[in-house]
Amino acid sequence: MLKCKDLLIVVVLLLFSRGVFAQEGPPLPYESKGLCPFECCTYRKNWGVEKTIRVLTDRKPGSPVAFTLQKGDKVEGVTGVVITTALGLAKGAPFNPKYPGKFKPGANVTLLTPEGEGCYKAWVQGKAIDACSDDILEPLRAPKTEWWVQVKNSKGEVGWVQWPHEEELFSNVDACG
Repeated sequence: MLKCKDLLIVVVLLLFSRGVFAQEGPPLPYESKGLCPFECCTYRKNWGVEKTIRVLTDRKPGSPVAFTLQKGDKVEGVTGVVITTALGLAKGAPFNPKYPGKFKPGANVTLLTPEGEGCYKAWVQGKAIDACSDDILEPLRAPKTEWWVQVKNSKGEVGWVQWPHEEELFSNVDACG
């Protein structure tokens, strides 16, 4: 049986470990619905299909195939969801008057999802905000994410594609050029 002194030690260790190892943030996985995760990324008509793609009925690996796209097909990028499976970390950069009171220099900042060009959705004071690394953050570790896009083909069929960050599945997604 635990004695009072032993119980006190356990409580102190638990409190200490929470402050050292825990990272503030929302429960995982965290879903950013409608987010297109790079600068100028746009959900719109006339995305070009760059390779054969199996489109699923749901945004879960192993879901049934709804239809298959072939290289050269055109689809509408309807929407997307970026799912954060591991939080990222940044340090607050020196004071920036654009964001007074949001980040203290050197303070830990939780990163949720990339938004392109050094910008992230960050978790601050219990809510998600947009923040850019060159303004207020010094990124230390990027968040781990997966991106699912909902597409509609010329027949009106709708389904989901998991888009790995390193693959070129579609063209005409970047509205900047």
